[in-house]
Amino acid sequence: MIASIIVAVKDRYRAACCLFVLFLMQICPIFGQYGNHYNIWYFGFNAGLDFSTSPPQSIPGSQISKNRPSAVWCDASGKLVLYTDGMTVWNSQNVVIAAGPELGGLDSAADVLIMPLPERPDEFYIFISPYYESVNQNRQIHYARIDMKANGGVGAVVEKGVLGGPHVGPAMTGVISCRTDKNWFIYHDVIGPVHVYRVHPSGLIKHATYDVPYHGWYYSMKYNARSGFLTLAAEDGILLNKFDANTGELTVYEFISLSPPDTGGYYYRIHEFSLSGRYLHILQVRLSEGEEEFKPNVHWGVVQVDLTVTPPSKIPQTAMVLGEYRTIVEPLIPYIRVIPYRSFGDFQLAPDGKIYITMYNHDSLSVINYPDNRGLLCDFRSNAVYLQHGVCASNFPHNLQILDYIPLDTPEILLLHEGDVCDTVSSFHYTLRNYNSIMPYDYYWTIDGKPLPDTGEVLTVHGRTGRVCIHLRYYDQCDIAVIRFEDSACYTIDYPLPVEIVVKQPFELRCDSVLHPLIVSGVHGYPPYEYAILGGQFTRDSAFFHLRSGEKYQIVVRDSRGCTDTLVYRVEAVPPLQITEVRTEKEYCNLKNGKISVSADGVGPFSYSLDGVRYFTTPVFEHLSSGEYTVYVRDSFGCVKSTEVYVGEHSLIDYLQIHTTLDSCSAAKGTIAWSVSNPSLEVQAELNGQHPSNDAQFTNLPAGRYNLRLYDALGCMVDTLIEVDATPPVRIESIDLEELKCFDTETGVSISVSGGIPPMHVSFDRNAYQPYEERYILSTGYHLLTVIDAIGCRADTSFEIHAREEGCEIFKPTAFTPNGDGQNDVFRILYGEGLEGYYQEFKIFNRWGELVFSAPEESALDTGWDGTYRGEDAPVGVYCYIAIAHLNGKIVRIKGDVTLIR
Repeated sequence: MIASIIVAVKDRYRAACCLFVLFLMQICPIFGQYGNHYNIWYFGFNAGLDFSTSPPQSIPGSQISKNRPSAVWCDASGKLVLYTDGMTVWNSQNVVIAAGPELGGLDSAADVLIMPLPERPDEFYIFISPYYESVNQNRQIHYARIDMKANGGVGAVVEKGVLGGPHVGPAMTGVISCRTDKNWFIYHDVIGPVHVYRVHPSGLIKHATYDVPYHGWYYSMKYNARSGFLTLAAEDGILLNKFDANTGELTVYEFISLSPPDTGGYYYRIHEFSLSGRYLHILQVRLSEGEEEFKPNVHWGVVQVDLTVTPPSKIPQTAMVLGEYRTIVEPLIPYIRVIPYRSFGDFQLAPDGKIYITMYNHDSLSVINYPDNRGLLCDFRSNAVYLQHGVCASNFPHNLQILDYIPLDTPEILLLHEGDVCDTVSSFHYTLRNYNSIMPYDYYWTIDGKPLPDTGEVLTVHGRTGRVCIHLRYYDQCDIAVIRFEDSACYTIDYPLPVEIVVKQPFELRCDSVLHPLIVSGVHGYPPYEYAILGGQFTRDSAFFHLRSGEKYQIVVRDSRGCTDTLVYRVEAVPPLQITEVRTEKEYCNLKNGKISVSADGVGPFSYSLDGVRYFTTPVFEHLSSGEYTVYVRDSFGCVKSTEVYVGEHSLIDYLQIHTTLDSCSAAKGTIAWSVSNPSLEVQAELNGQHPSNDAQFTNLPAGRYNLRLYDALGCMVDTLIEVDATPPVRIESIDLEELKCFDTETGVSISVSGGIPPMHVSFDRNAYQPYEERYILSTGYHLLTVIDAIGCRADTSFEIHAREEGCEIFKPTAFTPNGDGQNDVFRILYGEGLEGYYQEFKIFNRWGELVFSAPEESALDTGWDGTYRGEDAPVGVYCYIAIAHLNGKIVRIKGDVTLIR
C-alpha cells in the first residue's frame, strides 16, 4: 500500500496573497485577536498605551488617577468610545457621563469590565465588582447600561441594577461575539458557585449556576477562547475549568496546586494565558522580613505551566520560573502586617500578542514577548516598557475574549491518498493545517474537473486514471455569505485496474454428473498471467479438470508485476433436475375440482406429466378427483424425476373461522363471528337449532356453551360447540408503599391487580399507559392510578405519598459560650434522629478570612469547635462556617454565622 500526501499549491496570485498575510502575521502575531477594540489602554495613575503602533506608545489623556481597576472600549477603527474606573465613566472627550452613584453607589471597586450589547452598537453594559472587604449591602455585582447616543451624544446611564447575593467576590470575566447567542458574562462568588449570564439584545438573561470545588477564596478569573479554559485563582493555586462558549456549559478540569499560603510561602492570584491557551503565566509572590516592621520585602516571580500535559494532575510538575526581582510594598492597612494583595499588580494579554505586567507605583511595565514559547524562550523582560505619561497601579484594563477575532493562520490543505498499482480502489481524505475551527468552510470533490455529489469527507474512486481535487471555500465568521478565500489540492491517478479472475465452467451433457472442468483467465493488470489452484505451483495452463461438484477450490491469478487476485470458487455440477414443490388443492364436495401445481429446478425448459407418457408444457393439472397421483418432470437433457402426491377432499369446516369477543366490561356477554375463505359461497347458520340466518355473527350472548351449525347451497355442513367465557371485572386489590428516609423524594410502590383480560396496562396521573408490573418507583405527592385490560375495561383509584419530615431537621446554633461552665462550651451543628452520616468538610473562618478550625475528612456529625485557635482562646465576635455533610446518602452544604460569647 502506498500513501501520498499532497499540499495545496496556490497559483501566483494566491501565493502573493499568502505572503502578504504571512508578513502581517510576523509584524502582528495575533492580527484580529481583538479587532481594534482594545487599541487604547487607560490604567493606573493617568497612564495610557496606544497599540495601533508597534511597539505601543505611551499616551496622555487618561482621567483615571487612583489605584482602581479600569475598562476601555474602542470602536472597530480603534477610536476611543468610553472608559471607566468602576466609579466614573468618561466618553472619548473625557466628559464624565456617569459617576459612582449612577453605577450602584460602590465606595470602591475590585474589578470592572465593559461589554457591548449585541445588535446595539451604541449601548454598553458596565459590570462592577466590589472589594470583598466592603460592607455587606455593597457586596453584590453592580451593573449599568450606558447609551452613548443619549444626552445629545455625550452618553447617559439608562439602566442599573445588581446581581448575586451578599458573598460576591471580585472574580468575573466576559466573552463576546458577533452572534447574538454567544455573549456571556461570568462571575464567581468568593466561596460559592460560578454564575453564567447571557448578554442578549433584550438584556441580561440568567443561563446557569455551576458549583466548583472549594480551595479557599478565589480572587480572579480569566478565559481563553482557543483552549476553552476558564480559571479561578486562589492563594495556593489555580482551578482550571472548561467553558464552552457555544453552549454556556462549564465543567471542572483540574486544580493546579502550587504551594500552601503559610508563613514564608507563596501566593498566586494574578495570571494570564498565552494566545493559544497552551501556557499559563502566573505571578508568584513571596514575603520576607523587611527593614521596617510593617514594610515586608516582596519577592516577585513569573512562573509558566504547560496546560497540555496529560494527565492534568502533572501540570504543576511543568512549572518553570521565568524571572524574579524584589521590592518593598506599603501595606494597605497601617500598623497591621497583612499581605498587600492590591499591590501585587496585574497580567494582561495585549493586541500585539505579548503579556504585559504592571506593579504598583512603577513607571515601567514588564513584558513576556513570546508567551507561546516554552520556558526562557518566551523572552521575559523586566521593566521593558517605559511609561512617559503616568505610573502603574494594581490593574490593567479588563479585556474580554472576542470569539470572532481569534487569530486565523492561513489554512493549508493536506490531501491524503491510499492505494497501489495492484488495487482497483483509491481512497482520498483531507485534513487542514493551521486551521482554526471558528472560521466556517465547505468543500466539494471533482474528478477531471467534474463536480461530484456529496460524498462525505472520504472519497473512494474506482478506476485507473483521473485527476481528483478537493476544493474548500472559507467564509467570514460573522457573515457566512462572504467568502474569505478559496483553496484546492489535487492528485492524479495513473495506473491500470487490478488483475481479476474470470472463471468459466463448461457443462457435461449427462444427468447427475459429479466431475467437472474449470477454465480460468485473468483480466486487467499486467499480462501475461499465471494460475494456481489449492496452493499448488503457478502455471500458464488455465484449464483444471476432474473437479468434484459441490467442493470449494481456492484459485489465484498472478500478473507480470506480481499483483494477485484470489477467488474461492465452488464447483457446481450441471444443475440436477429437482422437483422443488408440489402444491395441491383439495376436491370440494365431490365436484372434481381438485388441482396440482408443480415447480422444478435444473436446466429448462421443462415438461410435465401425470402418466409418464403424455407430457405438457404447463405445470398445472386441473379438474381432478381426490386420490393418489404420480407427477413426472423432464428437463432439456431428457432427465426425468417423479414424485407421489395425494389430492384430498374437504368440506366447509376447512374454511371456517370462529371468534368470540366480550361486548361489555360489566356483564359477561360476547359475540360469535365466522368467515369463509371463499366469499362467493352462500353460507347459512343456526345457533342452538334456531331459524337459519345469513348473518356472519351472533351478538349479545350470555356466557355459556352454544351449538353452531353452518351449511352452504352445495350441501356441505359443519357442526361445532363454542364456549363464551365469563370474565370477572378489573380490580385494584392493594397499594403498598415502602418506607421513606430523610431527603428521599421517591419510593417503591407495589400494586396488586385482579380480574380483567390480560395484558394489563397502568397509567399514573393521566399520563401514557405502560405495561403492568407489580412494583414502580414514584415521587412524593398525590397520584391518580388507572388500570385497563386488553378490551378497555378499567379500574381507578388515588393515593398519596408523604415525604418524611420527622427526625430530618438540621439545627444551627447562632451563638456558644466556651467559658468552661459545662454548658454550651462547644459549637456543633445538631441533626435530627433520622439523619446519619459524616462530614466531608467542616471549616470555620474569622472576619479576616483566616481558617480557625477545620475538621478532618469523614468526621462524625457530633464534631465541634471549642472556641480556641492555635492553642489559645479565640476572641469574641462573629465567625462564619461552611460544612459539607453526607446525610443519608445525600450531599448537604451548610453555611452560616455563629457568635462566640465569653
